[in-house]
Amino acid sequence: MSCSPPWTYKPEAFVPGSQQCTAPLFYERRARSGVIIETDDPATIGLFFRSRDFGYETNDITIECSATTLIIRYQGAIVEQYSLLAYPTTAAIRNILDISNSIIELPPFRLDIADTEDERDAESGALFVFSPVKLTGGAGGPRDAGALSVIRTGPERSMCIITTTEDYSGAEVTPPPDRRVRQWNGFKWVSYTNTIPGTCPIDGV
Repeated sequence: MSCSPPWTYKPEAFVPGSQQCTAPLFYERRARSGVIIETDDPATIGLFFRSRDFGYETNDITIECSATTLIIRYQGAIVEQYSLLAYPTTAAIRNILDISNSIIELPPFRLDIADTEDERDAESGALFVFSPVKLTGGAGGPRDAGALSVIRTGPERSMCIITTTEDYSGAEVTPPPDRRVRQWNGFKWVSYTNTIPGTCPIDGV
């Protein structure tokens, strides 16, 4: 029975020897950004965006809003666009981002614990124009070749352990078992579940 992972990636830098194989520890976080504009009254109008997923790659997300379109870029390239004519309110945009499984979320006002701005989120109001804003704060396992090359967990898998993650409100929590141990498939970190002795692990997607 072969328990090799179902992808072609292998840890090329791994050299067999007496050094112990140890999975490094990381925490994972979403990337976030608030967008605020001043108004004529004492209040401000604001929006709070965050990435749907976790990891350093979520820091490569940029959002922009023109008079007609919400534009989402990843690593500088447009990956999603939403018409403000079709989705004219904050609530409508939030709904379509969820339905389309967008790479970003627009959480309800102050649902996320990091959403601490003194802002007003008008559910029935229209989004406002703002220049490109980069999301920041995303964290997780490394993605660059140099950092991956020093992970020594065996000849077939580069693995890490996630110590803490976030719940839906953004609070720090212990990850569930299927997210605690992760493995690199050559493109992203996926789950590794090996809870049944004598059987091959379940490789995530």
